[in-house]
Amino acid sequence: MKKLITVENMNCKHCQAKIETALQVLNPSKIKTNLAKKTVKIYLNEDVPDEKIKEIIEKEDFNVSKIELAKGLF
Repeated sequence: MKKLITVENMNCKHCQAKIETALQVLNPSKIKTNLAKKTVKIYLNEDVPDEKIKEIIEKEDFNVSKIELAKGLF
């Protein structure tokens, strides 16, 4: 399952690394961040509720504005 997460205050490489590290607890196959678009694509091997993803990111002091199914290729 691929999800696209919009993180409003992801502004630098340090932010990017912090989010990617935090999401590792979900055991993703792949994570791809885009600083310009302030998005994180995550490929999960199992279904994880959006609230759980949001909780993990917001625990690191970031604001998740949207989580949706990602379309297309990674």
